[in-house]
Amino acid sequence: MLMAIRKGNRRVNHRCRIVMKCVIHSSNQCNLWDASGDAQGVYFDLHEKRYLMKAYTSRRTALVGACALVVTPIWALPAQATPENDNIVINELYLRGGSKNQPYTHKFVELYNPTDAEISLDGMSLQYFSSSNADASNNVSLEGYSIEAGGYFLVRGGTNGSNGEAVPNVDLVASGLNPGGANGAIALVDGSADVDGVVAGDVSGNENFIDFVGYGESVKFETKAASYDGGNSDPGSITRTDGLDTDDNSADFDFVTVPTPQGSDDTAPDPDPDPDPDPDPELVAIEDIQGTGDTTPLDGDEVITRGVVTGVYTSGGFNGVYLQTPGTGGKIGDASHGIFVYSGSMANDVEYGEYVEVAGTADEYFTLTQLSNPTWEVLDETVEAPIPAVVTPADLATDEQREALEGMLIDVSAIEFTVTDSYQTNAHGQVALAMDSAALPTETDIYNPVTEQAEHDALVAENYSKMLTLDDGSSYNYTDFRFDDHEIPVPYLNLDTPLRVGAGAEITDPVILDYRYQWNLQPTERITGENDDFAVFEDTRAAEAEAPEVGGDITISTFNVLNYFTTLGVDLSGCSAYSDREGSPISVRGGCLVRGAWDAENLARQEGKIVTAIEELDASVVGLEEIENSAPFGKDRDDALANLVDALNANAGFDKWAYAESPADLPEDEDVIRLAFIYQVDEVTPTEESKILIGNDAFHNAREPLGQAWQALDDAGEPVGEEFVTITNHFKSKGSGTDDGTGQGNANPDRINQANALLDFAEAEYADHPVFLVGDFNSYGAEDPLRALEADGYVNLLAEKSEQIGEHLYTYTFDKRAGSLDHIFASETAHDWVVDTDVWNINSVESVGMEYSRHNYNVTNLFEADIAFRSSDHDPIKVGLDVPGLNDIVVVETEAPAFADNVITIPTVEGVEYLIDGEVVTGDVEITEDTTVTARALGGYELSEESVTSWTFEYVAPVLPDPKGNVFYVSDDWNGGDFVDAFAYGRIGDEVYAGDWDGDGYDTLAVRRGKTFYVNNELKGGDADAEFKYGRLGDEVLVGDWNDDGKDTFGVRRGHTFYLNNELIGGNAELEFKYGRDGDDVLVGDWDGTDGDTITIRRGSVYYVNNEHLGGNAKIVYNYGWVSDEALAGDFDGDGIDTVSIRRANVFHINNALTGGDADHEVKIGRASDTVLIGDWNGDGVDTPILNRVVR
Repeated sequence: MLMAIRKGNRRVNHRCRIVMKCVIHSSNQCNLWDASGDAQGVYFDLHEKRYLMKAYTSRRTALVGACALVVTPIWALPAQATPENDNIVINELYLRGGSKNQPYTHKFVELYNPTDAEISLDGMSLQYFSSSNADASNNVSLEGYSIEAGGYFLVRGGTNGSNGEAVPNVDLVASGLNPGGANGAIALVDGSADVDGVVAGDVSGNENFIDFVGYGESVKFETKAASYDGGNSDPGSITRTDGLDTDDNSADFDFVTVPTPQGSDDTAPDPDPDPDPDPDPELVAIEDIQGTGDTTPLDGDEVITRGVVTGVYTSGGFNGVYLQTPGTGGKIGDASHGIFVYSGSMANDVEYGEYVEVAGTADEYFTLTQLSNPTWEVLDETVEAPIPAVVTPADLATDEQREALEGMLIDVSAIEFTVTDSYQTNAHGQVALAMDSAALPTETDIYNPVTEQAEHDALVAENYSKMLTLDDGSSYNYTDFRFDDHEIPVPYLNLDTPLRVGAGAEITDPVILDYRYQWNLQPTERITGENDDFAVFEDTRAAEAEAPEVGGDITISTFNVLNYFTTLGVDLSGCSAYSDREGSPISVRGGCLVRGAWDAENLARQEGKIVTAIEELDASVVGLEEIENSAPFGKDRDDALANLVDALNANAGFDKWAYAESPADLPEDEDVIRLAFIYQVDEVTPTEESKILIGNDAFHNAREPLGQAWQALDDAGEPVGEEFVTITNHFKSKGSGTDDGTGQGNANPDRINQANALLDFAEAEYADHPVFLVGDFNSYGAEDPLRALEADGYVNLLAEKSEQIGEHLYTYTFDKRAGSLDHIFASETAHDWVVDTDVWNINSVESVGMEYSRHNYNVTNLFEADIAFRSSDHDPIKVGLDVPGLNDIVVVETEAPAFADNVITIPTVEGVEYLIDGEVVTGDVEITEDTTVTARALGGYELSEESVTSWTFEYVAPVLPDPKGNVFYVSDDWNGGDFVDAFAYGRIGDEVYAGDWDGDGYDTLAVRRGKTFYVNNELKGGDADAEFKYGRLGDEVLVGDWNDDGKDTFGVRRGHTFYLNNELIGGNAELEFKYGRDGDDVLVGDWDGTDGDTITIRRGSVYYVNNEHLGGNAKIVYNYGWVSDEALAGDFDGDGIDTVSIRRANVFHINNALTGGDADHEVKIGRASDTVLIGDWNGDGVDTPILNRVVR
């Protein structure tokens, strides 16, 4: 028999091969009996959507799985039954045929006769109601047909495209039946005339209807509308739940991902055993089962194969394992070496890495090659483990390449991934990825599919080649609260690193490439929020923490506020709700005119995010879309708008915001959502009443444009500058309407008409103003409606910015792509005002699981109150404007700096500042190298086009004097360049010393002649400033600041005794101590940065550093340089601490630490025969050399 079993959210048909009888009890459980009458340990619970099974088998060889058993029921459970069980019912609705990812090319409606007698369909018809329309359409007559007892009747409807296979078992073709794929209602009508004027609400008592099914956001239904998950690209139908018809659509229908069309020609398989059984299967390699095409060449054949277990799915609905041929994966071949085996029992019986032999049926499950109805045995053989195939994007670009890897382990760690969609993550644990550095662009956001078809089609193909989905090893829906999956942390979503479109992604562990409605990277086990760390996502929220800065005198913005309603679902009769996992209503689902929050608690959640976002956006004018029109609820039209402004002002702490009041004249039959403007009262003011387009049929299914004229305010609050106009828009959505076949979604002709009507409105009302068109146009950047605006001279500012920066900017994500439905257009005159444009990606890139409407949908809290992120599903755009007449810029011209004797003289010019190396300079600037001066305008000023903004001045090295005798050559850096000065001082043969004798921060020279010291306080020749006798002729003379007073004085060493004097006079020493040995070399310096100099001795190449004027052990001991090196002490880097450097011939090895090892810097200066003195000659804190040389 053909047995339909629900697995998670899908109904799976299993054709089973062992004949058993199924006795169905009043408890709706089914016990199974074999042909001999022996009871078997298997039962099905017909209430439970996930079937239960018990199988008593041997431990290692088992006949298992739903497909291992075929049951023959003593009576058959009907697909559904009305409460009276006396008439035809609608059994299944599949309304997405032909769309992307769909299994069938056409839509269908399946009828069922639950009675025990044939029923004629004469006089009956099928009719369609759009989600909010009171009148029926798409009338399909059923005259001349009937349905036998317990039979089905299949009506094939229209199509959305060419995807999928032909619908089987069709009884009636009705191409005019073309219902919406997400929202609407199908009625089985007792009559052939259109049923019009059906009011919203419960129609279960309406005598016109034999059966009625409202779905999605339909306002008409039996008790409550059924859920039809996803959109046209999400495969699935809605089918009767457990065969019940309780006149409650929401309870009677389930969304299933696998449609099951049944018509009058459906026949059950023969329950009797095959008199001619198939021959015993043979051992076949996995690659031969897979074949080189997209389907197995052995479809339907019984095969035996062997492989290593590479993936095990014991929970989550996959119910099976992956196998791969031992040792494969190192090389990519023409056929895959991996395969899926569908068996939950096998998944529970084998372990990852085991080598098994499996016998089963080779087949395709929606193009995933698999083995079903398996038996298996774990083998004892030792085999080589499969190797994950290391792949690049080039290996995964085509379906053919992917087919060759289907079911195999792959290593994608080297691929650069970017998140390109997260809509399915909170429900199905899937993340759409692009093998690229950016999210995939919506094709019609870049190219028009008609006028730029080749480029558009090429981008479609490119996007497909880059697209993969990271799955979670499960088919369960975390948001289907009939089950307990919401108690499991959903994978990939958390508040620590929020998953965002555009974020980089890295997958560190091997995954399996499989196909389940799309190509997936499948983990090797079920993944939840507790074991998802193999996927690492970039944190991109921080970059969007603040709204973009766009400059200008004022700013304008557009913001779709996601059905902000202050009229609540709880307040009106007939409203149905989307509820959280505890059954608490969150938002309105349908049944009434309200579209927003269910109650005050949820409104506060929604409002808190919107208020935060608008406040941080900080635009002067904000055009709002999807805010409540309060008039249909008996309130002032501006009531909800006023409530939002009150919330904004309460948050700001003062009356910062106001709203543009509704115009006196309004269109008839307005939508319950409207357009509006709010503004900051200190920045702009309305100059006249707002205006709305009235009487144009182009907007019969959309919101009429709303215009408002403005004037900017100066600091005193006075209106100044030219007036300008913003017109906010919300065109017809793509969710319903006529598809013109151009690839631009439903209702494209309507949006074209709306664009043209908008242009006429702007011309008629605001022809003499600069005009900005803002809003949600429900059209991507290159689609026909927006091209109509551009043809009239309007500039798409976000598209312009994208082109300028070479980066695709977007406001909305859908169907694994990112594009812009929201736009700001500038007229030709308005475009001159534009300073900058940017988008604030706070909403579209965030998971819907972060939205207020998904509060408490999972055990993991994903909702954050009062933050801007996921305050809506559209991102706001912000534009900065320079208003003519407000803060106008003064144009000034630069003057060139003057230059003489290496001094640059900076001029004083109003509105201009001059810079050297990024630092502002004024007055006279002395230079020591070639120097460039730049100029820039100050705020409120602008440099003229003629202004020169950069000047470069060449440093002229001074000509050194040519003294004779005891000559000193001064260097003030360690670059090895020219000397900066030269002079003669003292006599040939004098001993020369350097120090800061007067404490002015500059080192100068002193000479010793005999016992007499001649001290000079300037770097020049001539008479000494001080003269005195100190010490004996054989003393070793030392120079240092011994008492921390900032002045250097002399000391002497005799043997290893030190005599230090704190004044430049003779007499007895003030300090005397012993340190080191007689033969040690002595260096003086401030080794610890305390401003006082102490002694270091050098013994060979070892240095003993003492930080006090006493003997004893050294504080620091280290080895540096060679014994033959000349040691020099000084502060070589200006950090206040002296260190030791060495001179080897004429090469200085500069060391800035009291440690050994390599020098920090090496430089050649002077000659090897020069005498070297170290000092701070220019007062900059850095010690440099003076070379002493006898010149004759």
